[in-house]
Amino acid sequence: MRLYFQTSNGVRRLIGQPHNRAEAYRIITQFLDDHNYRSYYFREWKENDEIWIDAGSWSEFFILIEES
Repeated sequence: MRLYFQTSNGVRRLIGQPHNRAEAYRIITQFLDDHNYRSYYFREWKENDEIWIDAGSWSEFFILIEES
């Protein structure tokens, strides 16, 4: 798996390579803590073969790609 953070201008940055979804959420939580951002919810959906995760920002997302 690869976990990306997508900025508001559409640039993706690799932030981790989790082994499962629980680890992906730990990486996301640590990323948010490091940037002093408090999320009140997580919402996810699938687009093509990518899992998009909304952590409360209207323009920035986390993207999880499961590699086969």
